[in-house]
This record gives sequence, structure tokens and C-alpha cells, in this order.
Amino acid sequence: MRNRKRLRSGVALLEAMLALLLFGLAGTSLIALSRGVLVANRNARQSELATVEASRLMDAFVLWPVEDLNRRLGSRSQGILELNIERTSPSLFTLSISDGSARLLVHTVVYRALPGPLQ
Repeated sequence: MRNRKRLRSGVALLEAMLALLLFGLAGTSLIALSRGVLVANRNARQSELATVEASRLMDAFVLWPVEDLNRRLGSRSQGILELNIERTSPSLFTLSISDGSARLLVHTVVYRALPGPLQ
């Protein structure tokens, strides 16, 4: 009878140690998961801020007259963003803004009438 009691107390101790191990693993997993969520949240916030800034700049760029667009053909840095202006036809310009890693943020095509007599 005494051996059975001792065996039961040994099993209870083993169960308690196993429970502590499982709780430790679960806690470690939750900490790792929350860190991953925080990193993803920070990256999403930075991406959102870059897209908002690119959109703000694009709002101004699409208002440029044809002379300004012609003067600024090609790629140029605009702070942390990269502006690229290409002339796809005599009256169409492609404007795109990307971030430092060449990820395209905003892209549009603008039409500018050719200078000449009114019809």
C-alpha cells in the first residue's frame, strides 16, 4: 500500500513538471507570435506612411504643365522616394513613384495637349 502511495505521488510530480513544461512552451510561443505581430504592424505602418507621402507628391506632379514634365524626364530622388517620368507618346507622360527598395507605390499616366493652334 505504501508503494502505491509513493508511486502516485511520483506520478503527480511528473504530471506537474510536464504541465509546467507545456505552459512554458505555450508562453514562449505567444511571446514569439506577439513579436512577429509587432514587426508586421510596424512594417505596415511604414508602408502606409510611404504610400500616403507618394500620393501627396503625385497630387502635385500631375498638375505640372508639359514644359515641367519635359524638363524632368527620367528618374530623380524626391526625399526617400524615387520619381520616374517617361514620355510614352507626344501627349502622354507616365509618372511613377517608388520607395527606396524599388517597390512601386503610385503610378499614373497624364495627358497634356500638344501646344499649337486651337481647333
